[in-house]
Amino acid sequence: VATAAFVQFYLFVTTAFVANALVRDDNSGFAPIVRATGVTDKQIVVGRFLGGLTIASIGYLGIPIGMFMGSLMPWVDPETIGPQRFEYYAWNFVIFGLPNIFLTSALLFGMATLTRSMMASYVAAVVLVMGYLITASIVGQKIEYREMFALWEPLGNGAIAEVTRYWTQTEMNNRLIPLDGVILNNRLIAIGLGLLFLAV
Repeated sequence: VATAAFVQFYLFVTTAFVANALVRDDNSGFAPIVRATGVTDKQIVVGRFLGGLTIASIGYLGIPIGMFMGSLMPWVDPETIGPQRFEYYAWNFVIFGLPNIFLTSALLFGMATLTRSMMASYVAAVVLVMGYLITASIVGQKIEYREMFALWEPLGNGAIAEVTRYWTQTEMNNRLIPLDGVILNNRLIAIGLGLLFLAV
């Protein structure tokens, strides 16, 4: 759950990596030099995005690594957290972390491309976080909207809550969230939105 949830607070780090990768050339005056080479504008934009996305993804590895290291601390009761296995962290990072980083990176990169401003990108990140928190607290708590929220909430928290609603604590500690049904559809929607933001 934490792997999906922390993305909204990681937005500001993502902005620094992804938006700055594009805006930096214009701010430093290096853009005309790059454009004077044989590299096309499309190649520059794609290269900047992929570079920023890669660094943002590597940085986000700190979340599962930090959770694993925290579980090993001597004051933590092993009985309360269950067995620690590599796939528990890797699966959640691949299924939730990477698609969410891709989605937010695409959105913020698109904002930076349109505005060519780091300030506008950071303002967009703040608006996104506040909008997400308000929407999730209003819509996500209403029973009649649970299924819709689980499907369309872009970070996957609603889908996780829906799938694991009746899991016991033992199941939460020992089962992987299956990539099917609402989880699969939610992840496909997140990736699709990311591609849409890049296309625009």
